[in-house]
Amino acid sequence: MKQLKNLLLIGLFSLFLAACGDKTADMKADVDALQQTLNTVLKQENGSALIQQLESAQTAEDKTKAYAAIIDNYKMVVKSIGELKIKTEEVKKVQAQYDAGLKSFIDLMQQSSDYVTQQPTPEQIKAYTELQAKTTQSLSDAEKALADLKAQIEAAQKK
Repeated sequence: MKQLKNLLLIGLFSLFLAACGDKTADMKADVDALQQTLNTVLKQENGSALIQQLESAQTAEDKTKAYAAIIDNYKMVVKSIGELKIKTEEVKKVQAQYDAGLKSFIDLMQQSSDYVTQQPTPEQIKAYTELQAKTTQSLSDAEKALADLKAQIEAAQKK
């Protein structure tokens, strides 16, 4: 009877370990998918080309078009990240952080575009500066959270 109890406990412990292993594997797959999507849609050369287009714009109309291209590009990024089928809650939280940060960035670019053709008021400048800080913090937090998850996965795989 005691041996049966020990076998049952060993079996339950094995199932627990297997379940933890599956969660780590799922989390790794989710993190990899999110990172792959970010790498693909935020290609450095595409961002550089958009910034170069903005910097080389001579007229207000050209600048507005350049901002519109940046906004469209980042709307695609938000859409791509939102379409990911993330299984784990931890990665869903990071996905939501990126979503919020990128949407703030889109708002920031929209305001920048608006200010090409109209002079902002002091209140608008203050709100713009606050949005800029919020966007930077939000995206930094998302990057840190993703890095923390990667470290967590790496630590779990070493065990």
